[in-house]
Amino acid sequence: MKRLKIFLANLGFIRPGDVQSTPPMGIMYLAAHVRRVLQADFLLSNQRVDGLSNTQLVAKARDFGADVVGFTALTPSAHALPEITAGVRAALPGALILVGGPHVSAVGADILRKTCADAAVPGEGEIAFEQILRRHLDGSDFSDIPGVHWRGRDGEIVSNPGSVPFIEDLDSLPFPAYDLLNLDHYWRLRPMTFVAEKGPYAALYSSRGCPYHCHWCHRVFGDKFRAHSAERVLAELDHYVRTYGVKQVEFYDDIFNYDPKRVRAIHDGIKERGLKLKISFPNGLRSDLLTKDTIDCLADMGTRYIGFALETGSPRLQKLMGKNMNIPRLVKAVEMAADRGIFTNGYAILGMPTETAEEMRETIRVAAESRLHTAQFFTLLPFPGTQIHRYMQEHKPEMLPFLNFDEATVLRSDINLSDVSNEELIRHQRHAFYKFYSRPSRVFRILRDFPNWRLLPAIGLTLAAAMTKGLLKRK
Repeated sequence: MKRLKIFLANLGFIRPGDVQSTPPMGIMYLAAHVRRVLQADFLLSNQRVDGLSNTQLVAKARDFGADVVGFTALTPSAHALPEITAGVRAALPGALILVGGPHVSAVGADILRKTCADAAVPGEGEIAFEQILRRHLDGSDFSDIPGVHWRGRDGEIVSNPGSVPFIEDLDSLPFPAYDLLNLDHYWRLRPMTFVAEKGPYAALYSSRGCPYHCHWCHRVFGDKFRAHSAERVLAELDHYVRTYGVKQVEFYDDIFNYDPKRVRAIHDGIKERGLKLKISFPNGLRSDLLTKDTIDCLADMGTRYIGFALETGSPRLQKLMGKNMNIPRLVKAVEMAADRGIFTNGYAILGMPTETAEEMRETIRVAAESRLHTAQFFTLLPFPGTQIHRYMQEHKPEMLPFLNFDEATVLRSDINLSDVSNEELIRHQRHAFYKFYSRPSRVFRILRDFPNWRLLPAIGLTLAAAMTKGLLKRK
């Protein structure tokens, strides 16, 4: 069987002032899985970290002499796919071009109409990627691979019935291919946790899938919670510490604490192994499931930072948006975490469908009166493929032309699905930052507990920009 040369790239650019990035976990898992079952040499590229233009990225694939070229992208980076895939087709006419990731999962077969890709894999990619490569080596088409979209010999686009299969036994997967990265490039940047220090760190998923149904979520990993065993998680942590000298770890799960017994087992194993780690959960915990015992476990195993996703302080909107967060339990969880010395950061969204001014004020009040150290108040950004996006298509189609993912961020979005005017929404967003950060007790706790004082000036500038949003616009 031929030994393949496979080039995989994660698309996107670092914006001015942005010094954060994360390992390209998706393509790292793909490479680790495939090289175990097929003969293949891999070259991975993270466009953000490597600092490559689209032309340079294509040249890197060409110079590697790739037989297979794959790209993954979030929606804000997907606008580059037509140019890049066209460049690869010209540079490597015989290469198999594949696309996947969250954006492809959202738009499906439409991505093939806009690019030169040969096939698109929505959802979880390991099994489908392997199957595509096997068919490619055999000279077969992809008609028997459930859920994939592909281009036939005559150019017609085919969408196979069924769904791309999920991996039920996550422990069967190898560790993600950190050995294919130049880790020094990542360690010069900060990870996802905005208070983390630069230096040796690793990111990992200890589970996939989430049984909750938040309307803004892509749900790439499906509705079912699937978890690595505690033993596998501990083996992976131990590997990173011994092999790479890792001192910080970020968990990127959707819901790490869904099984509290597993959390306890991971805690016990970390203590038994004597692993000294600074652990962060930038987005991986369900806040209203956090009990005192679970928080004690997290604190004792080295957790320094937790992101709490309040989203809204309105019980009505919690239900309408499918989050169904128990707000009093979240507030109590924040208090218990803060009492254990964990730095707490909150996330809230303003501008939800049918949201009233009073509900915005309630969200601001809940956040401001909580024990959160810091908080961000985002405006809603409806990504394709989500229920929020479908709501906008049905109820506010006039706003679709303003949905520009090339420029928009959750802090700078022109989308407003609420019942208040755009001007009032921006005023509420500014007021949220003022009210939250104007409490002397909160300022004292931030200065006392902030893990990395060197970052305070940069964060101060970010807050200043948020507090003046809309004030400097020309009339």
